[in-house]
This record gives sequence, structure tokens and C-alpha cells, in this order.
Amino acid sequence: PTMAPEGGPRAVCKRCKDSFNPECREAGECRFHPETWAGETAQRWLPPGGNEDGSAIHYFWTCCGQAEKNAPGCKMSKHITFDEDDNETWG
Repeated sequence: PTMAPEGGPRAVCKRCKDSFNPECREAGECRFHPETWAGETAQRWLPPGGNEDGSAIHYFWTCCGQAEKNAPGCKMSKHITFDEDDNETWG
């Protein structure tokens, strides 16, 4: 961790990329998407035999289906550093 101007240690969260004090963590202060931003063709959501705009690519968060890249994270937890393992499971 690096020292913040106010004197406390600072680190960057592995999940949400926010700066935090690793000596003072609280549940729910980290909001993030545990899965990836991905794209699929619209064919997946069309009824059988439908092909209107079937080749258009729709992007979304694979964890929650949000279609905006800047959508707030769908999970909340404590911040973790890049040196720590992320052992939580998200279902």
C-alpha cells in the first residue's frame, strides 16, 4: 500500500479499482461485477425461426445481464488488494 496525503495507508481494490484503506474495511463498501462484459448476437433471444437483427451484437454483464457497461456493480462486499485471493463465490 502507498501512503495517502492524510497519513493512512492506501491500496487499490482488485474488484472495483477504488482506493481504500486496507486497515479499515467494511462489508458492502465495494460494488462490482464479478463476471465479464461480453457480447452475443441477438439470435440467442429471438423466438425459434426469428431472424430480425439476429446478427446484431448485444453487450451485457454476464453476471446480471445489465446492458450498460457503466451500470453499478451487482454485488457488494469488502475491498480486497491485488495481493489477496478472491475466494468468494457469487451465485
